[in-house]
Amino acid sequence: MPISRKSRNKAMIPLSSIRRAMPALVAGMALLLFSCRPQLPLTGPEKPAAKPPLITQAESYEKLGQTSAAVSTYERYLAEHPRGAYAPLSLHRLGRLYAQQETYEKAVGSYRRLLTSTPEYPAAAEARYELGRALYLEGDYHSSREEMLRWLTLYPVHTLRPQVLLLLAEDSRAMGNLPEAFSRYLQAETAFPGDTESTAHVQAKVLETINEADRVQLADMMRSATDRKHIEKIQYRMAILYFEDHDLEKAADLAQALAAQSPDQKMIEDAKDLLARIESARRVKPHLIGCLLPLSGPYSLYGQEVLNGMQLALGIFGSSEHNAPFELVIRDSGADPEEALAGLEQLINDEHVIAVIGPLASKTAAAVAARAQELDTPIITLTQKDGIADVGGWVFRNMSTPRQEVETLVSKAFNDLRLHRFAVLFPDNPYGRTLSELFWEQVNLNGGEVTGMESYRPGQTDFSEQIRKLGGIAAAKTSSEDGRNTRPALRFEAVFIPDNAQSVAMIAPQLVYHNISGVRLLGTSLWQSPQLISLAGDYIQGCVFPAGFYVADARPRTQAFVSSYQSIFMKTPDILAATGYDTVKFLSELLQQGNVQNRDDLRRALIEMHPFDGVTGETRFRQNGEVDKAPFLLTIQGDRTVPLP
Repeated sequence: MPISRKSRNKAMIPLSSIRRAMPALVAGMALLLFSCRPQLPLTGPEKPAAKPPLITQAESYEKLGQTSAAVSTYERYLAEHPRGAYAPLSLHRLGRLYAQQETYEKAVGSYRRLLTSTPEYPAAAEARYELGRALYLEGDYHSSREEMLRWLTLYPVHTLRPQVLLLLAEDSRAMGNLPEAFSRYLQAETAFPGDTESTAHVQAKVLETINEADRVQLADMMRSATDRKHIEKIQYRMAILYFEDHDLEKAADLAQALAAQSPDQKMIEDAKDLLARIESARRVKPHLIGCLLPLSGPYSLYGQEVLNGMQLALGIFGSSEHNAPFELVIRDSGADPEEALAGLEQLINDEHVIAVIGPLASKTAAAVAARAQELDTPIITLTQKDGIADVGGWVFRNMSTPRQEVETLVSKAFNDLRLHRFAVLFPDNPYGRTLSELFWEQVNLNGGEVTGMESYRPGQTDFSEQIRKLGGIAAAKTSSEDGRNTRPALRFEAVFIPDNAQSVAMIAPQLVYHNISGVRLLGTSLWQSPQLISLAGDYIQGCVFPAGFYVADARPRTQAFVSSYQSIFMKTPDILAATGYDTVKFLSELLQQGNVQNRDDLRRALIEMHPFDGVTGETRFRQNGEVDKAPFLLTIQGDRTVPLP
């Protein structure tokens, strides 16, 4: 598989065969094929009375670390003396220097020329090994393997044999032949006499190869394994694969045998842990969904909003909603991660739920998501915490993030509103700094320009200084004695203000006072508040801001949800209630399909589900568990908030 020269040293293994092993392969190759091999003498011919000046000069450059100069000097010697006494030595050294420069094609050519022209070269074994290594680094694994097999025939007792066996294993692994790689690693493991460091690294490679293999490959490996520790590692890997394929009986048989017979305490513990997971999987109830929300403490109001939306979607308040095909088991996460973790363990291990919804707060969500990942349980978090879906394949997020808001806003500004130059006025707090940086990043990616960026203290009420720095001037200074307007041209077409509606209501009139008018005001979902219009309606006409939920959305599904929510809870639903409602609705659709019987089935169904048209918009999940959902974009027209055309 060809790879570019720039990436060969870092991406040597085909991603299609061993994607998960890439970091270990690169690190292991660097250590074991370079640092662990013995320092090889650059053996040459019998030296004539006087060493040629070019060779002396090239060696001097090498000692000083001036690789390019050394290369050009050796090349000059070969050009002038192609059959000179020092030609073989020059070719050998050039091969090494080319490899050092990552120009592996030249290195391969130099080694081949040496071995063809001087087969009796005293360091031919070293040169042929280095040729195989250069071919490997070039990505030509088949040729590297062929050279190393020939090496073993030519030099069966050479001191480089351990490194050659290791390179053969890496070639086989790169080509996807894991059983052969396993066999070669075992040979290399016993070929490093007294070298405990190298032996330990090879043992790590053996384990990596086992963990990459499928069941057919593991069966082949078992035939060549003689050490009990390797046999048990293969059996444990087989048990894991049976478990992942939902063949719980075969997985349990292997795990029970390991737990009862292994002399390795770590293996016993791993086998018992797998048995616990198998038992938990056997007891999973497909009709039970866990709910972990803050129903007490400082975040209880938010947790209750989510729960209201979920209960409405479950149809427990009357016939206006169809009953969901599952029951909801609710636990209070509180505001303490330890309390939330206890609730999660109870839902998974005692109630045997098929999945968990929640929590909300960043700290509890991070702790709970990590534990749900360990317990192989799908969890749909409702937090905006950055990177929460990156915890692992069992973790999902159904809540638009600040990044998604800014991406949608900036895309609209460029593509439809034709805006290209922006100013940013932001509060000096974590939210303001994060949103302003995201905005700057997206503007740059779209080829625009941020002409000014000013911060203010949270709670500040007078913004004159910041506005003047952006280009505003006092109203009294905008006209000359003859009444002509002398206001300077603004360097921007829009102002982005990532703050709440109350702050924006104070900032917008001051912008106009300082003659910053005729520009678009851009904001975040915090702008979605009736106070924005009541306090500053005249100053925010035509502004644009995102929202995860729009209560006046004319779609029948949204209006039915809003009407039902208002009649039952006597208030207007917000984004949290709408998100809880949608989460129950799309889970209902997935579970009604009948092919979801366990947690892994549900995990796969979430990743593969078609876009769900909910009250918060069209929802689907990316492969990494992150929600793929564009927020609504709203504007102010008169005394109304309306969708942006």
